[in-house]
Amino acid sequence: MNKFNVVLLDSIGYIGEIISSSKESYQMVLKKNQTIDPSDICFITDGTMNVRRKGDNLVIFEAKAPFVLGLTNLFNFEFNDVYIESVDECHIHVLKTNIFKELLASDHSRTWFHISNILGWRLHVYASRDKILSQKTVYDSIRIHLLDIWALPEESRLRTSIYMYILERIKISRSALHKVIYQLNFGEYITTKRGKLISVNNLPDTY
Repeated sequence: MNKFNVVLLDSIGYIGEIISSSKESYQMVLKKNQTIDPSDICFITDGTMNVRRKGDNLVIFEAKAPFVLGLTNLFNFEFNDVYIESVDECHIHVLKTNIFKELLASDHSRTWFHISNILGWRLHVYASRDKILSQKTVYDSIRIHLLDIWALPEESRLRTSIYMYILERIKISRSALHKVIYQLNFGEYITTKRGKLISVNNLPDTY
């Protein structure tokens, strides 16, 4: 784990403790595909949640426990174009944004330091996502997502459908994606079984 990730986890723990220890917060256990109000601030202690764009339902951010969502609400932005959905069973602590603001009013710069770390990480993720979306070809985007899947822990990877993972993140038809995956299998660049990625062997730079 690099130094930045250690600092990020420390910041998540610090803000998460503020949320979970507040008398005004409450706990929720979410079932798979359950949604929550994006205007609240929530501390995810177990599970994974997706921030999805309304309209096309594309995943624009994936948050795995531990993580804090909703901090951008502190700046009075209106986020009517997104919703938050659980990927699996999730355990979260929820605090209304106005209550969190009241806690910050009497606090000092240390809390803002931790908030900045978390928001800085999200900015990094969004920049990486934009890099994927700006790729010259559809194959470039598929290749990057296949490598992302391959980088997952084995247990998570073997539960992840490459079709669902990619179709939720870029605009491409299932038939076009299937064609690329089939040809990569045929060329022995990857091995898939029942839609799961089993192995990767030097994915070509071009298709």
